[in-house]
Amino acid sequence: MRTKPEPDALTDEEVEGIRQIVKESEHTNVLTDWEAAFIADVGDRLLDYGNKTRISDKMWEIIGRIEEKLG
Repeated sequence: MRTKPEPDALTDEEVEGIRQIVKESEHTNVLTDWEAAFIADVGDRLLDYGNKTRISDKMWEIIGRIEEKLG
């Protein structure tokens, strides 16, 4: 999912990818409660901060695992 190492700005592609994961997570029951809450929180952050949302390497790892689960 992560396309570049720069931590301070997300590309439009990254934002759209995360939004898609958030949308898919709303219509499934394969995620744990914690995973669902985590990805919903990331989605809320995107609404507040857009491309300036900060996502750590660990968060990218979790987002990737969630994406695989939804896959």
